[in-house]
Amino acid sequence: MRLPNHLTPANQLAAKETDLSHPQTRSSPKSCLNCTPPPDQSPLSRQATVTMAQRDPQFNQKLLVDTTPMPDHIPKVEEIGTTSAFLASASFAIGARCQAFNDDYMKCKDEANGRGEFDCLKEGRKVTRCAASVIKDINTHCMQEFQAHVDCLENNNQTFFNCRRPEQKLNSCIFDKLGLKKEVPGTPENQVPVWQRPKQMYAEYPGRQF
Repeated sequence: MRLPNHLTPANQLAAKETDLSHPQTRSSPKSCLNCTPPPDQSPLSRQATVTMAQRDPQFNQKLLVDTTPMPDHIPKVEEIGTTSAFLASASFAIGARCQAFNDDYMKCKDEANGRGEFDCLKEGRKVTRCAASVIKDINTHCMQEFQAHVDCLENNNQTFFNCRRPEQKLNSCIFDKLGLKKEVPGTPENQVPVWQRPKQMYAEYPGRQF
C-alpha cells in the first residue's frame, strides 16, 4: 500500500501497522495444502478431507504370538491343540476323569474376585494336562470310534442327538478300555438317559438310530 508523502517516517510506520491490523484491508491468502490451517481446521481433518477417498485399503493379517514364558511356579504343559468337535466328543470322558481338577479350578476362580485368569493359572494348567491325557488315551485305544463320532458331529452342526449311533460305540469303547462312563449330573434315576434312547425327538431322522 502506498502512503502519502507528507507523513513523517514514524507516522508512515504507524499508518502501515494500523492498516495491516484492520480486517477490511487484510489480503486473503491463497489456498494451498502446505499453508498453515485456519484455527477452525486441524491438519488431520484437512488431510483426511483431501486424501481419504484416495487412500488404498490396508489389512493387517499378521499373526500375533505372545512369547512371554510362564512363571516358574506354573506347571509346564502343552496345549491340547484339538478342534471343538474333538473336545465335544470327548467332553464327557474328560469330565469323568478330570472332575476333581475342574472343581478345584472353578473354586479358585470363584474365590479370586475376578482375577481367576491370573491367580488360577496353576489350577488351569492341571485341567489342561488332564484333558490332554484323556484325548491321548482315546486316540490310542478308540481312534476309529472317536473319529467316526467327530465326523458325525462336524456334519451335523455338532448336535449330539443326530449322532447317537457312533456315540454309543464310542462310549462302549471308552468304558471298556479306559473305565470311564458317561454321566450327566441331574439325570433322573427312574428314566432312560437321553443318549441311550434309540429315537431322538429332535433328530433329523425320526426312526431308530441304533
